[in-house]
Formats: sequence, structure tokens, C-alpha cells
Amino acid sequence: MKNHRKNSSYMLSAKFRSAIPLSILLLGIILLSPACYEAREGCLDVNAVNYALDTDRECADCCEYPVLSLRFVSVWEDQDTSFTFRYASDGFHDGKGQPFLIDRITYYIQDVALVANAGALHYTSDSVEVQKLTDSGTYEEVYIRDDYLLLNPALNTALEVGTLLRNGTFTHLRFQVGLDVETDDILPGSLPTNHPLSLLDTSMYNLNDERYLSNRMDLMRDTAATASSLLLSYGTEQQPLEISLEIPGSFALPPGLDLEITLQVNYAKWFEQISDIRVDSEAELLDKIVAGLSNSFTFLEISADER
Repeated sequence: MKNHRKNSSYMLSAKFRSAIPLSILLLGIILLSPACYEAREGCLDVNAVNYALDTDRECADCCEYPVLSLRFVSVWEDQDTSFTFRYASDGFHDGKGQPFLIDRITYYIQDVALVANAGALHYTSDSVEVQKLTDSGTYEEVYIRDDYLLLNPALNTALEVGTLLRNGTFTHLRFQVGLDVETDDILPGSLPTNHPLSLLDTSMYNLNDERYLSNRMDLMRDTAATASSLLLSYGTEQQPLEISLEIPGSFALPPGLDLEITLQVNYAKWFEQISDIRVDSEAELLDKIVAGLSNSFTFLEISADER
């Protein structure tokens, strides 16, 4: 019996001794865990596309914000024909059915804004530094809103307008076709080379007059091989045309999503008031084109997506 008790006592003592290191180990893990944890930095702005709810600490300049893009679908739809716009087409006709050719159309839009429920205008937030002519005849560096787009009906791609810091419910899209007179004070060489207002496309800037062209149309008055060419253009002497398009049923934009709006441009509307493109003067043609331009834009769709 004594031996049995002695053995039992030894076994309990051994178990107790073996349990001590395990307890210490567990305690050490618990005490050391906070010291090993590294707080994560991230974006805590709910309006950003990379908003991170599980972030411990706000980062420095790491937030990325949604962008507004416009996609333009170019068509030619008159009373007789309907087709996707292409320069090689022989289906262009003026308002009286006289055929003609289009070699190129290039034009600017600017001042793109979303209209909120209460009527407030929300522009994109991007700006660009330029050298601008002052009243004293010298140039100074200033920042201007950067939402210029250079459109060509042959291109069917989404164009990025800029960073969109606002969300909420929007009822209309507004923009201007053409450039305002202050644009002529900008020194084109001060812009980034890939900017729509740079001299990357010199055909949209009159180097002699040092003025921008708002709209340029290279046409042929007829489809005959002997037809005369026709260059129609206007600059900032023509006040920009404001376009306002309703968003059917309005659109509620959640925070942190990119927004893309698709518009259709029917270029037949530009020429439908022309009675005879073969004989009308350039001034008459321009007046009729500008008059029809405002009816050429139509809202198609709007979508918000994660990046």
C-alpha cells in the first residue's frame, strides 16, 4: 500500500511539473500577441472606391475616388436611312436629300455637370495648371477646371471627364458644346501633350490668330469626283451651346462607384435644316448646323460600377 501511494504521488507531481511550461507558454502568447499586431493603414473615406471598413488608421493620400465618364454613340438617322456613323458612308444627305461627303468632324465639349434633385450643379474636381494671358499682356500660371473633351464621331469609346466627389440622386446631365472666349487666353504649349487643348491636334488651333476652334467639319459639297471641298469651322466667337439632358426617373448614385453615362449623337440633325449644301454659303451652312446641333444629343443609359 505504501508503495502504491508513493507511485501515485510521483505521478501527480510529474503531471503538475509538465503542466507548468504549457501554462507559461500560453501566458506568453497572450501577452505577446498585442505587441506583434501591426495596425493597418487604409482609406477611411466612405466616398472613395478603395474605402476599407476594417482599416485601423487613415492613410496619407491613398484614397482613390470615382470618375465620371461619357460614352458617345454616333449615328446618322434621317427620314430615309439609319446607320452607325462612319466617314466612308455615301448615305449623308442634307435636309432636301442632296448627297454629300463627310471627311471629318471634330469638336469640343466642356463644363460637364450632374444636376442634383435640388437643382445644384456638381462638376468634376480635377484641375490643370496653365499659363494664361493677363490684361497686362503677360502670362501667369493659374489652375482651371479640367473637364475638356475632344469628340470625333468615328471614335466609340468612353471618355473620362474627371474625378467625381459627389454622390446622391441626379436628375439631369448638363454640358456645353464649344469653348468659351476665355479659352483663347490659354497658352497651348503650357498644357500636357496629351491634353485635349494641347497642340497634339494642331487642326483645332489657328496658329495665325492664336485662337481655338470649337468645331471643325471637313466636307465635300457633293459625292461626285469633281466636288469641291468645304471646310466649316467656328471658334470662341460663337457662344458655347448648352445641352441639358434629363435622366429618366433620376439616378441614385451610391458612394464609391464609377459613373458612366452613354449618349447618342445623331449627326443628321446637324444638317437637316440645310436646303442645298452645294450652293449655300459657308455662313448660311454654319448657322443652320449650329441651329440643329442642340437636337442631336439623346440620353441612352447610365450605370455605376465598382472599379
